[in-house]
Amino acid sequence: MLFPALVVTALLAGHAVADVSAFWQMTFPDGVPAIAKAVAVDTAGNTYVGGAKWPAGVTGSAVAVLTKFSSNGVPEWTYSASGDSTAYPKLQEIRGVAIMKTSATTWDIIVAGVLTTVTGAEDMWAARVTTAGREVWTWTYDSGVGSDGANAVAVTPSGVAYVAGWAGNQNWVSRLNGITGAYIDSASFSIDTITASLAVTLDSVGNVYVGGQTSQSPGVAKPWVGVYPPGLVAPTWSHVLTNDWTATAFIGGVAVDSTGGAVYAVGGVTSAGRGEDILLAKLDLAGVVAWTYTVDGGGGRSDEGRACALASNGDLLIAGSKTRAAGTYSDLWAARMTSGRTFLWDYLVDGPAGTVDSGLGLAVDAQGVRVVGFLSDPGSPSPPRYYVADLVESSTTLTTSDGPTVPRASPNPFRPGRGGPFDASSITFRSLPAGSAVRVYTLAGELVADLKDDNSDGLVVWDAKNSSGKDAVAGVYLFVVDPGQGAVTRGKVVIIR
Repeated sequence: MLFPALVVTALLAGHAVADVSAFWQMTFPDGVPAIAKAVAVDTAGNTYVGGAKWPAGVTGSAVAVLTKFSSNGVPEWTYSASGDSTAYPKLQEIRGVAIMKTSATTWDIIVAGVLTTVTGAEDMWAARVTTAGREVWTWTYDSGVGSDGANAVAVTPSGVAYVAGWAGNQNWVSRLNGITGAYIDSASFSIDTITASLAVTLDSVGNVYVGGQTSQSPGVAKPWVGVYPPGLVAPTWSHVLTNDWTATAFIGGVAVDSTGGAVYAVGGVTSAGRGEDILLAKLDLAGVVAWTYTVDGGGGRSDEGRACALASNGDLLIAGSKTRAAGTYSDLWAARMTSGRTFLWDYLVDGPAGTVDSGLGLAVDAQGVRVVGFLSDPGSPSPPRYYVADLVESSTTLTTSDGPTVPRASPNPFRPGRGGPFDASSITFRSLPAGSAVRVYTLAGELVADLKDDNSDGLVVWDAKNSSGKDAVAGVYLFVVDPGQGAVTRGKVVIIR
């Protein structure tokens, strides 16, 4: 389901200029109340979104779900994993999703989260799912001390899965064989009385970076970041971030640039007289804090960073929530920030009810940014509305590459009959992989033209007409280049009439 009625804005911040728009955006495919918590993208541009849904007519019962979307945003299948959904239904969720390579050209998906057992306890849980939606294995862990669960997962190139979360009141990281599901080992440490991991990522040599929150009593939590060596022995270091923050604080996302010697963390903190602000932090690889930085959305509450990832040029991509004005509720938020802490763009979505909306997961590839979360619908209580969007930048690209020329449209803009260098009788898509398909869409996701490089010369000519043979109206169009095998490329072309 597309969202033409949503309030979506791309706000320019600082003094840099960039443009971002949603190539496609969707609710949960079968229309039931649902929440999206985590996302990953494979090398073909397919998007895998993990979360939970509440089946129609079943009050309070949740089912953990993983949905695959094609590179064009078409839902292909949904995998469901349900424990005992009558006991603690709010903790029936997939909270982490990662891609695991199985060969040079194939991959599967590792998911992690929380399932409730027949004994009524929450267990840490992980599973391997194929790209066709078939379950290969599942794994659960019960510490026997209160609840357990996973909040994130990361996978090494060799197929070792690190599942991060909590066991009882301790931070917990388990290591699994991603191919077989066999348990390898676990590690934990307690900073205070209660410690939990909320995020995990890996560097190029296999060190395991985790972020989360720690507290001596409920309601007063501090954000922390730590790192384990690949063998999950004692942590190499752990750092609790402190300031004048007064109440709930956490790290919800971590990203590491091992070549630049930096660890980035995003989260939320509460300060006296300010409400909750977005927390951004940079540490070096030894755990020394370079800086911490807070962002106030303007409304004095519900500003949080929930996930982050690094673009190949070192910019930080962030997902979370922002409250723009006092007396209002939070909006789903994504942003791109340079290493100099300049925001290039904000992407904000205000759901149809005008109530709480939030981004909870984020993934980035060479074609764009995927952000997932939830919007709130009218109701009492307001049910969550699953949200996933594929964001495409046009003025600032996500990659810097010395590789092959990127497919492009020319002339762009296309100005037929107006004279000058942009006047032509058709639009030519150039520098295509031989035999590629080129599909042209409106910004609302409607297919306008479906073209093919039939003679494999790397060129496709479009007469700028729609499938009915009428001239495509003036406006911005998105095009997708699909080589059949390999990465999908996206771009924009502007028609001026």
